[in-house]
Amino acid sequence: MKQTPATLAALVDAVRRFRDDRDWAQFHTPKNLAATIAIEAAELQERFLWKTDSEVNWGRGSSSGNW
Repeated sequence: MKQTPATLAALVDAVRRFRDDRDWAQFHTPKNLAATIAIEAAELQERFLWKTDSEVNWGRGSSSGNW
């Protein structure tokens, strides 16, 4: 079955429906969203802490990575 590519508007609409079905809009304030982005970015950065560039195989054909 062939899938058609989703538009950005369709993806945003799907995410909003998901959020609204769970009544999460009340938590999506600028302060909470900024804190969440910072926390998630820190978790990603932690994966690279104390590793050299050669130890990180990101995008170099390795499917296993060095996580």
